[in-house]
Amino acid sequence: MDAWTKQPDFKEDLGTDEFVSAANRVKSFFDKHSDWDTTKNSPAFRSKDSCLKLLYITAARYLLVTYVLYNVSDEKVVPCERNEDNDIEIPDSVCYPKPYGGASCTSDYDVGLVGKDAGYVTEKFNNYFQSAAGFEKPSEMVFDTNVYALTLEYAMSFLFAGLPTGFSSGVEYNEQTSYYKMQELASAYYKVFKYNENFFQQMETGAKMAMKNADKSKAELTLWLDTFKEMNAKAPMTLGGPLKSEEELRTVHNKEYAKYVKGMSERGGYNPAFLGNYIVFCFLSNLSASAQSGEVVSLLASLPLARFLAKRAY
Repeated sequence: MDAWTKQPDFKEDLGTDEFVSAANRVKSFFDKHSDWDTTKNSPAFRSKDSCLKLLYITAARYLLVTYVLYNVSDEKVVPCERNEDNDIEIPDSVCYPKPYGGASCTSDYDVGLVGKDAGYVTEKFNNYFQSAAGFEKPSEMVFDTNVYALTLEYAMSFLFAGLPTGFSSGVEYNEQTSYYKMQELASAYYKVFKYNENFFQQMETGAKMAMKNADKSKAELTLWLDTFKEMNAKAPMTLGGPLKSEEELRTVHNKEYAKYVKGMSERGGYNPAFLGNYIVFCFLSNLSASAQSGEVVSLLASLPLARFLAKRAY
């Protein structure tokens, strides 16, 4: 299959006339082709034997996403740099990692922004796509791209150099407490909720039964399950009621996600105490990705496994 084996980081191109001109041409193309499901299946861009044209479109998407990030950040977004140990350097403001590995003609493109200002930029990026100047819809619907903030630093701090002193050890310590273990367990169960509410209820019951002799963990799990229940009431996790389409669902979740990550940036971005927000916004960001459904079902496919996870958690 046609595929890119590597892609540039645009370090020398950002802000140049040529880059701006190319981005404007790409924007004009996606103004006419703003539904990714239609675009990627169009016979105008792919055939039975080749998807080379669609592969070029994915490269154009990468260019436009980078251009928008650069603009909405007031030209602060730069490619992430690595030190001599190949660790990613934490920037003064915000950076984007160069795309990892190769990409096929149907690959999605997600950006994990790094840096204390990443939450601000994520919100501005999403707002641009929803605006009349953009596409009046989420970027995921236009060309299967989502922008995330601060995710990598909390999940894999060992990949980075320049994080605040005590941040990595603080996150590691918090992850071992029952409070955060119960939050992770609750978020895993609620991912299943989106696809099968009855199965979710069985898992919840099974988990609490497994904790019959662990009152503290059971209380903390109940607290987090109630928290996610409140989130679901505010921003439904499934279609129906006020949300009639995937576009509406993604729009609502993007706004909630941006609220969390912007709040983290407003308070400096890096604090072990924010781990709770990190898990919540990862939960929100993953809910709308339809590709997660197979992963969730295969991971949590049985009640015995649910009980096993509950026992391991406390």
